[in-house]
Amino acid sequence: MKTSLPVALAVLLVSCGRTSDPPFKSATGDLAAFLVNAITNRAPALELSNAPVIIQTTWHSRVLNDRHKSGEYLDDREALQVATGATNFTAVESLFTSVLGPPSLPLRTEKSGWQHTGWRLKNQNCGIWLKQVDDQCQVEIVTPR
Repeated sequence: MKTSLPVALAVLLVSCGRTSDPPFKSATGDLAAFLVNAITNRAPALELSNAPVIIQTTWHSRVLNDRHKSGEYLDDREALQVATGATNFTAVESLFTSVLGPPSLPLRTEKSGWQHTGWRLKNQNCGIWLKQVDDQCQVEIVTPR
């Protein structure tokens, strides 16, 4: 009995830690439709018309929450992370501006060369960040769980 209690406690402590991040899933098709669908599914009170543009490309996506190692900043929220080629940055920025209006965070270019901008959806507690880092265009849609 004395040896099983420390073992049980050690197993309990190890199981309470963060889980590994989920893998990215690849997709091909209309990225604009995927992003608009992701926004409206995560913020259902938001009514958007169909995406005015088509961004035919390949992308990778995953959903993180605060239980994942990379999601420690999320608290009670979740994040849809999408990565695609850097050449899609301007098209994705135009898409978000056309369906959401001007960004809440104006486009900035850092000294290292990467760019970022963002939108906060009014009354939705939802934020969207768009970054161009090296050869990737990255989107993160953060919403309450």
